[in-house]
Amino acid sequence: MRAIAAHSGANIVGITINEYQVNRARLHNKKAGLDSSCEVVCGNFLEMPFDDNSFDGVYSIEATCHAPKLEEVYREIYRVLKPGSLYVSYEWVTTELFNSDDPEHVEIIHGIERGDALPGLRNIVIYFRLLRKWDLKLLMRRFS
Repeated sequence: MRAIAAHSGANIVGITINEYQVNRARLHNKKAGLDSSCEVVCGNFLEMPFDDNSFDGVYSIEATCHAPKLEEVYREIYRVLKPGSLYVSYEWVTTELFNSDDPEHVEIIHGIERGDALPGLRNIVIYFRLLRKWDLKLLMRRFS
C-alpha cells in the first residue's frame, strides 16, 4: 500500500476485517507520512462498503485465498471497479505441477496452509474460470 502510494502518487484504500491490522496499518501510514494518501477501512471484502464503480484499480495480495467462496469476492471486486480498470492479484494457489501423491508436495502445501491460516489452497484453474466469468482481464506471469 505505502510503496504503491509513494511511487505512484495515487490514493490507496485498503480493506481488512481485522481491527488490529487496521490500527497497525494506520500507524505505519502515519509514520511514513502517507496517512493522507493511504486509508484503511475495517470491513468484509465480501461486502465492501464502497459504491459501485468507485475504484480505478484493485489489487489483492494473499487475500482472496482466504475467501470462503471466491465467486463472492470476485463479484465485489468487479462491482467496485470502474469499467475498463485493472485488477491485480498475488495469491497462494496450486498449479498443474502439484502432485497430491508426492509426500514432499503435500508437506509443502500443508505448511503454507498452516502458516497462512488457509482452509486449503485452490488450483489456479478455479481462479482463471472466475476471472473470465467476471470479465476481469487475465494476465499471467509464470515464475520458474
